[in-house]
Amino acid sequence: LRSVYFGGGTPSVVPPEDLRTVLDAVREEFGLAKDAEVTVEMDPGTFGRKDVDELLEMGMNRVSVGAQSFSDELLKTCGRSHSVFEIYEAVEHLRAAGVKNFSLDLMSGLPGQTMELFEHAVACITDINPAHVSSYDLTIEPRTKFGKLYAPGVAPMPSEDAAADMYTRGIELLGKAGYEHYETSNYAKRGLESVHNMTYWDNKPYFGFGMSAASFVDGNRFSRPRTMPEYSAWLADYEASGGAEPIEAQTPADALKDRLMLGLRLPRGGR
Repeated sequence: LRSVYFGGGTPSVVPPEDLRTVLDAVREEFGLAKDAEVTVEMDPGTFGRKDVDELLEMGMNRVSVGAQSFSDELLKTCGRSHSVFEIYEAVEHLRAAGVKNFSLDLMSGLPGQTMELFEHAVACITDINPAHVSSYDLTIEPRTKFGKLYAPGVAPMPSEDAAADMYTRGIELLGKAGYEHYETSNYAKRGLESVHNMTYWDNKPYFGFGMSAASFVDGNRFSRPRTMPEYSAWLADYEASGGAEPIEAQTPADALKDRLMLGLRLPRGGR
């Protein structure tokens, strides 16, 4: 394998020895390339220097930090448990442990977010100067807490035009700071693009394990159940069947649509 990514939820609240057990199992089952990228998503306020040291020892060599915003008010509005202070504290832990290849996540289109607040967040990120930045526009999903509280484009949500302006302003400011905009939502210093991210966008195969995880294997895409009861039932059926799993084969039309959709996320387009 060229990359392993511990993400979804908050892996940094899991004891490092448990993540080591998973990574050891992956090594044994699939093998890891010597230069494999091993990323762990880590939220500010959920880890300390000792955790970073233990994760580095197990083989982690890249970290994705869910900063999201540099406004305590916006973080609270979005239900984030950390503060701006804890973002800087997290960065200090990483740098003290010698982690240079880390990414910061940034959100735009948040309730009550203005262009000034967004520009401030980008300025804070460029001052920190991480190797990589992911910038996502908030998507409000129905039947979620946000879906019940807010509607896209309706105050206090930014208008579609305001959200689009934040996106283009982010491209401009991060570009001036030396980040290459290599994918719709991702920016990196030259040579530090996420290997794992590019696996998706280059339409290469990958395995996904755990609740709601998606995989792309032998030209077919499939996902695990999204709720714990459904996932537990799926595991029981999977074990009882000896590992058999029904997979709907992808049609040529589906494959072409995926290739176009994924390729359009890249400045160079699909290959």
